[in-house]
Amino acid sequence: MVVRRLTLQVMDCAMGGDVYAPWNKVKELPNVTRPNIQRDADPRQRRIMVIPNQFSPEGHHLVCRLQDVNYHRNKDCFGLMVVCQEDGNDQWYCPEITNLLPPFTWSIIQDDRRVMDYAISAGNEPDLVVSYNCGEIWITTLKKSSAETIAGGRRLLDMDLVEGPVTNMGFACHGTLLVTATHTGYIRVLDKRDSYKVTWTLQTLRPAVVSVSTENNLIAVCNERGYIEIWDVVTGTLGYETEIVDFGLVEGIFDMAMSPNGQYVVVMLPNPNPNPYKKGNFLWFYHLPSGNTYFTGVCRPWDYLDKLFFDNKFVRVPIIGVIGGYRLKMGPNKSQSYECIMI
Repeated sequence: MVVRRLTLQVMDCAMGGDVYAPWNKVKELPNVTRPNIQRDADPRQRRIMVIPNQFSPEGHHLVCRLQDVNYHRNKDCFGLMVVCQEDGNDQWYCPEITNLLPPFTWSIIQDDRRVMDYAISAGNEPDLVVSYNCGEIWITTLKKSSAETIAGGRRLLDMDLVEGPVTNMGFACHGTLLVTATHTGYIRVLDKRDSYKVTWTLQTLRPAVVSVSTENNLIAVCNERGYIEIWDVVTGTLGYETEIVDFGLVEGIFDMAMSPNGQYVVVMLPNPNPNPYKKGNFLWFYHLPSGNTYFTGVCRPWDYLDKLFFDNKFVRVPIIGVIGGYRLKMGPNKSQSYECIMI
C-alpha cells in the first residue's frame, strides 16, 4: 500500500501491511513552518516537510513526520501528523501544530520538544504512543476521523513506568504489549490490556537501534559495535545472541528491522569504504531458526536509503526523494533476490 505526495522537488511514500483499506484518494498535505527559536537565529519561519512514513496495522491511519526540508541530513522530528481514512482534504490530527498563519499554512508550536519514536497498536481504532526528548510519553486513541480523535483528547503515560527518555518503542504480540527502550539499555514491557502496567523490566545492551516483532514476542537490540541481543518480552528471557560478522568494522547503523513473525533480523549498514557522505548501502541478514547470517548490497551509488519496512516475505527499502525503492525476497540463505521497483 502506497500513498504519494508529489511536489516539484520532493516525492515521498509510506508503506503499509497486506490489508484491505481502499483509500483511493489523493491527499494534499498542508504547508507547515517552524519559528527559529535559537539565539541569533534567522527570525524568518523555516519550512517543514510533512513526510508520509507509515500506515497503521489495519491501514486506516497514515502517520507523517514533521521534519526539516533537508531531512536526510537533519533527523530531528518536530512532531507527527495523522491523516485518517475518513478525513476530508483539509483535515488531519496534529497536536504539535497550533496557530493558523496565512491561508493553507500552519505553524509548529514554539518549543524544543522533539519526537524520539512512536508506535501504533493494532485495531480499527489503534493507540498512537509518542515519546519525546523531554521524557514525556503521550497516548492518543485514533478514531475514524481527525475530528473524533481531537474530541477524545490524549493522555500522559505515568512517568513512573519508564526510565528516562524513551528512544525506541514498538508493539509486540499483535499490539497487546508496548515495548519501550532507553539509550541506557532499559527495556520496559507494558500491557495495553491492563492500562499499560509494567510486566517486565529488562537490562540489555546500550542500543543503537531496536526493533520489535509485531506478531511475535521478540525484541532485537543492536549496539554501535554490531552486537545483537534478542529477548522474549513475554518471559523476560534472553533468547539469542549474535554479532554482525564478515563485514569488517561496523562504522554506523542506519536502521534495523525484525520480521513480524520474528524469524529474521535485518540491519542497514553504510558502505565500508571511506566516504564523506555515508549512505545505507548494505543489508545484513540474520535468520533465527537456522542461525545463518549474510549480507548483500542493494543500493545504486546515488540513492539515499535510511529506513527498512518488513513483512514476513519481503524487505522493502524506500529511496529518499523518489517514489520507489528496493524489494528483497527473504530466504534462510544468501540465495534471495532483490529488485528495484519504481512506483
